[in-house]
Amino acid sequence: MHILNQLTINKGIHLTMNMRLYVGNLPFSTAEEGLQNIFAEYGKVKSVTVMKDRDTQRSRGFGFVEFESGDVEGAKHNINGFELDGRILKVNDARQRRSPAFLHQLPA
Repeated sequence: MHILNQLTINKGIHLTMNMRLYVGNLPFSTAEEGLQNIFAEYGKVKSVTVMKDRDTQRSRGFGFVEFESGDVEGAKHNINGFELDGRILKVNDARQRRSPAFLHQLPA
């Protein structure tokens, strides 16, 4: 999954911008479509995922928004602290998912 967008400025200096955001403290009733509508004001949203419990399919209270283009920093700054259904959203750059430690211990 490619979540970074690279920009080249003058003579080969690269700036890397995270195009994927973590959204925490979501109300359990939040649907992906609703989350997309909130972030769409800041650019073209590529994908939205609200993480759900495997057994109950109930929201786990966090998700991810990936932008194709747009003002990702503006979205992060303005939506962080936004109140949605009585809950204050936390918005940060998404981090690359690390593989579980036990996978590194398997024989080749």
